[in-house]
Amino acid sequence: YANVSRLHFMEVASLAVLRNEKITSTDIGTDLSLGFHWRPYYNQNFLINGAVGQLRFGDAMKQLYGTSQDNLMFANLNLILKF
Repeated sequence: YANVSRLHFMEVASLAVLRNEKITSTDIGTDLSLGFHWRPYYNQNFLINGAVGQLRFGDAMKQLYGTSQDNLMFANLNLILKF
């Protein structure tokens, strides 16, 4: 599976008060992810799941965390064995 999502805050007023900073943008950024699910024996006894993703910062996230960090990334791999 693949996913691309554009993320925005609905309201930033409470976030600005909480952080005591001026936040003018609602743009969180773009979430990109790619994953797979593999069942080689067509049953639930042996499964392999995996995913990778990246959040590319928008203007609101850059205002919160600064411009030194542009992206957040993740990767996971899950193996399920049942007998």
